[in-house]
Amino acid sequence: MDRARVAAAWAQRLRVPAEDFAGDAVTVREREGLDSVVVVALGEAWVAVCPPGLAQELRVLEPAVPVDADALASALAEVGCEPIGTADLWFNGSWNQTATAPTLQQPTHPATAAELDELRAACSEDDWTESGLESMPELWVAVDDDGRAAAAAGYAEWGDLAHLGVLAAPASRGRGFADAAAARAVAEAIASGRLAQWRSRAGNAASARLARRLGFTRAGVQVAVRVFATD
Repeated sequence: MDRARVAAAWAQRLRVPAEDFAGDAVTVREREGLDSVVVVALGEAWVAVCPPGLAQELRVLEPAVPVDADALASALAEVGCEPIGTADLWFNGSWNQTATAPTLQQPTHPATAAELDELRAACSEDDWTESGLESMPELWVAVDDDGRAAAAAGYAEWGDLAHLGVLAAPASRGRGFADAAAARAVAEAIASGRLAQWRSRAGNAASARLARRLGFTRAGVQVAVRVFATD
């Protein structure tokens, strides 16, 4: 993966200078209009964006000390906040190596509205929301032997990044359908010239295993807490 492009894409996402992700320091940027604190670590560099008045509180962050949403919320307890979540950031390939598309093991095709409706009906609403599929402009599906949509995957365009999402029907999990759909989305992302990004909730072992099977490397973390007041 191209580390500079990953850093530039996340800098654009956070609306900070790309240079903030250089080196091994913690950079904190205050910004008007935010109601949350977001910390993104890529390699040894940490960047935090927060509402005005909180930069001093975020001096507790240290690159050598892992942080999660609960720890960050605890550090900001006097401000008043709640954890949103902690996510691992995975990217196709390894630092400074060219990304390659994974091999497709099962047939896939562009999803139809009926197939997506069928998949959504088979999953919990929480799973559907977490997958992010609804906001993705194009999706691909893998179907089971009966022709039912077993899994779907796609990506959202985050500048140079292709932010991936995948969801498998409960009855089809562990059977390779999610791998097939996700591999197709990764291949399409790479063909479009984008860098494929996989974001998984910290502790989601199944998601981490799938990321590794697709050739992804864990290279960062994103932490977020919602702030109630900054006065």
